[in-house]
Amino acid sequence: MLGVKHLGYSWLVKLMFSENGGRVRSVLLRGHHGWGGGSRTQGADLTKYSKDAAYWDADIFLYGHVHRRQSDMISRLSLVGKTLVSKPKHMFICGTFLKTLSLTDDATYSEMAGYPPTPIGGVNITIRPTNKWVNIESDV
Repeated sequence: MLGVKHLGYSWLVKLMFSENGGRVRSVLLRGHHGWGGGSRTQGADLTKYSKDAAYWDADIFLYGHVHRRQSDMISRLSLVGKTLVSKPKHMFICGTFLKTLSLTDDATYSEMAGYPPTPIGGVNITIRPTNKWVNIESDV
């Protein structure tokens, strides 16, 4: 849909929304395949990726690799035109389609490694332009 065959291992994309050729809102997305081993604690992967998010001027961060579906938000203030607005950084670990339990004699990789059960599926993100900036919501 973006007219790009492959964005690469890591990428930065700017989405622009306009209302009938009028007011424009832009949202920067940073994506990365992810790195490191999967963690066994609830916040370890979010902490790892939040360190990366500190170095990028983006609004939405998408990470993979760790086979988890999670989100977090980092508060920040910014200017839209001459108006000070809340523009939090939204972080998403995009989910997995790797099963953590096999119903046959063939154990999965994550089952053999002792990873905890995790929901199967990805993250759905909704971006809606507003008077001040945009609303960003997800199903995580």
